[in-house]
Amino acid sequence: MDVLVLEDSQELRQVWCDFLEDEGHTITAVDNAESAMAAMHEQPYDLLMLDLHLERGTSIGVSHYARTALPDCRIIMITGERVFAHGNHMAEMPGVEWRLRNPVPLPELAALIDSAAQYASRQRR
Repeated sequence: MDVLVLEDSQELRQVWCDFLEDEGHTITAVDNAESAMAAMHEQPYDLLMLDLHLERGTSIGVSHYARTALPDCRIIMITGERVFAHGNHMAEMPGVEWRLRNPVPLPELAALIDSAAQYASRQRR
């Protein structure tokens, strides 16, 4: 599965990328929203893992763009804050299927990625 990871913390980005590569996925990693948008212009992705709060703004615009440009792409939004605790992220960030809070338990992340992979497999048929 092709995964785009947007995380501005180099250390956390590396942890996620290592984990995803160990699971057999192809990863593109970026540290800002502009690079994420450019990457989506270059190729389609099956899954986006987006850090909500970035050094320069948020990734909400990325999720909005992905919903139009990559309608079959699944989106995981990750944040260190307790925002959107009651599911109201759906109105703010259309297309975001899952919201996780850091630190992300890797088994939980693996389960969501498996679900996204199954969806991507069905879409390719």
